[in-house]
Amino acid sequence: MIRLRHLLLACITGLSLTPFVAGGPAFATPETWGTIGSWAIRIDDDRDCYAIARYQKRNFALKMGIDSQNNDVYMMLASDPIDTLEVGAKYHLKFGFDEQGMSHKLVMKAEREGKITYLSSPSLTTDFVENFAYRSSMQMYAVIDGQYKLVEHLPLTGTRAALGEVARCQKAQGPAPAPQRRPRERDYQS
Repeated sequence: MIRLRHLLLACITGLSLTPFVAGGPAFATPETWGTIGSWAIRIDDDRDCYAIARYQKRNFALKMGIDSQNNDVYMMLASDPIDTLEVGAKYHLKFGFDEQGMSHKLVMKAEREGKITYLSSPSLTTDFVENFAYRSSMQMYAVIDGQYKLVEHLPLTGTRAALGEVARCQKAQGPAPAPQRRPRERDYQS
């Protein structure tokens, strides 16, 4: 079985992108590695790299990164505010890619940091990451009134390149002493 980190490193193959530092207030922090399309590539306090995309119309952010200590890829979804989520509760969500229906099920935990309520999944399957990297859209389904219903439809542009850049960033950082899966409030501010 292919390790998720190896999959991300494989995303680099064939890419000739040079990282560049983004300008402007949204990404002007010392932890910024660069940008790829709508994705900001950043380095957290534990020297783990991640990509984050903001969907301003929805007030929604999607973060995917590497937990270098556990050699896993994680995903976080945030919206400010999501008052309907119970902090600490687990939510069963289904995801589909490119209108192919609900093909992936994830159990995500609701957490809160400052004003930000987010859902996190600490370890993603290789199949999920491959679909995320190579598809052009992602649909998210949640249980509403006892049935799975579409709650979000997100475009995924430049995702393969962004994940490849996350892998390059992580390789440059070396191993991290401890994972950090908690977002910082400034990660979601514009």
